[in-house]
Parts: sequence; structure tokens; C-alpha cells
Amino acid sequence: MSMEQKQDEERDAGAQNEYRPSQRLWSMIVIKAEDKVFRVYSDLLSRQSSIFRDMLAMPQSDQVEKIDGHPYVEVQDSASDMEMFLNALCIPNYYDEAITLWRSPFKKVPEPSHDDGRQGVRDWETEHVSYPAFLSAVVRLSIKYDVPVLRRRAVRHLTSIWPTELEGWKLEHTDSRRETGSYIFKIARECDLRALLPSALYIHCDINDNADLPSPISEDPADITRCAFGRQRIMGRWRRLVYETISEECSSYSRTSCKQARLAWLTGNSLPRLLFDGSEAWHDYLSVPTGEWLRDVGQLCSDCQAALRQRVDQTKKRVWSDLPVFFHLPSWNVLLEEFNAHVQG
Repeated sequence: MSMEQKQDEERDAGAQNEYRPSQRLWSMIVIKAEDKVFRVYSDLLSRQSSIFRDMLAMPQSDQVEKIDGHPYVEVQDSASDMEMFLNALCIPNYYDEAITLWRSPFKKVPEPSHDDGRQGVRDWETEHVSYPAFLSAVVRLSIKYDVPVLRRRAVRHLTSIWPTELEGWKLEHTDSRRETGSYIFKIARECDLRALLPSALYIHCDINDNADLPSPISEDPADITRCAFGRQRIMGRWRRLVYETISEECSSYSRTSCKQARLAWLTGNSLPRLLFDGSEAWHDYLSVPTGEWLRDVGQLCSDCQAALRQRVDQTKKRVWSDLPVFFHLPSWNVLLEEFNAHVQG
């Protein structure tokens, strides 16, 4: 060995002694999904996922196969699902920005400029990724790999769209429900989140004469049958409300005028009229403000108006309470016990 080579080795050895590798931000692992590989910090994965932590805790021989000098784990998930999941897991603010940007199906995520200050969402090469696909991947894989923080966040976001309580059923989420309609059944059944099914089946009750649905539905034909029978029971509840209203006897001095006002209300207000126009049309009465039922009441006395308001509110609560039964599902108590294990776990 020449003197010059010896000096180079000594210089390199000295340089190596000038730094110490970080215990937490040094070791990396490669995850392979289909033909795509992802290199991430081992400690980051093990701290957030018990499944990856157990994988990484397994002793590895020196003969283990490596990719680019790092050990790798091959998973059976699709590359696109794994990429969306890892981005949400590893990149700060990625989940929030993705949910904000991907609010319509197959909307391309814009590539951030160098000077806009955003560090979260990255471009997806030439792929077009949809908002429901992203949400589906994050929910399924955060449950599969036991990532509690991300799992709770994604599941709560799902319940804002497909609520488990009547108070969460609002018209402003209609577009999100249409977008995620083709995914919600798969997510609910694969991930034991069946508490999302009653509201999912409810929004898909809008069946036309050909038994087609206005937006994608479950691949299970039994779900279409559930919708067909469930909608009849639901609309029957609302028809009962109208029957009870027009047949109610007023105990006040304005009994005659109230009877006439009820008949005028039946023909003048579109809500009860739709129930008896012979078309068997579906209408989402749960989303209708109670005050809409009190339009065109004419000379209906205050006591009868109060009774109508109370009857509408009670019908909403009863319809929601019985939604699982209408669709041949377990009761809300059973569904929510199963559901809360994921939200609170």
C-alpha cells in the first residue's frame, strides 16, 4: 500500500469518528408492494404500528435479502394503497391536505410549487388518485397494520359522512356520500365497521323502476334487496305520520278550522303530498328540517302545530333507531359496540 493510500484511509477513518448515527433516525427498511418499493425509517413505523414493530423485532441473519442495502418486507397490499397509506402515515399534514384536495372523484392532486411553503401533499407521478380511494386505503391499512392514531382519525372522518347518529345526517354531505358510495360497503365489511351500513343503505334507497341506483352500490346483490324492502318500511313510517296528522282530533275551540287546515296542508305541502301521489317516489325526509313540515298549515291552531312538530321529530328518531332493522342488520347497540372498538382502541 502506498503512502498516499494509507493517508486516505486514515483520513476517512477520522471523518467517520466525527459523527454518531442517531438511534431513531438511522435505520431504514424497504417495504415492497407489487413491483413498487418504499424506503421509510424503521423507528417511525415501529412507534406507530404494532404490526410493523413485531416484524422489525424479529432477528435477521446476515444472509437476509436486502434492497439498496436495507432489509425489506414484502406485503400483499396493492402498491397504490400502500403508497397512500405510507404518505398519510409518514408525511406531516399529508392526510389533512389530501382530504381537502381530493373532494371529487379522480381529481389529480396538483404538484406544489417550490415557493408555496407547503410540505405535505406530493404529486403522484402520472397517477390519478381519487378521494374515496385514498380514504379507503387509509382506513383499511391503518386497521390492518394497527396504527391507532391514523385509524381513529380516518374512521371519524368516515362517520362525518356516514353517521351513526341522527344528528350527523345533514344535506351538506350529499356529494361526499355519492363519491364514497362505491367504497363504503367494502370498507364497512372488511374492517368490521358495519355501523356505517345503515346510513349507506339509506342513501342508496333511491331505486328507479329498473332497480338501478343513482350512484355506485355494493357488489352484493343482497344490498339492493335490502334497499328495496327497507325503503318501503321507511316510507311507511312517514305515511303513518300523515295519517295520524289528518285524523287527529283537535280539542280546542277551533276544531272545525283545524280539520279544514289539515286537508289543505295535505294537498298544499309537498312533503305529505309526495307520499300519496301514486309514484312511490323516494324522498330523504330525515334531512328535511322539521319546520318544512309546518308550511301551508293555514288556520291550524298552535296546539295542533305543536303536535305536528313533535310527531315529525319523533318519527325521525324512530326511523333512525330502526334503520338497522329495516335493512336486516343487527341493532344499533350491537353495531356500535363493534364500531367503538376501532374508534376507541
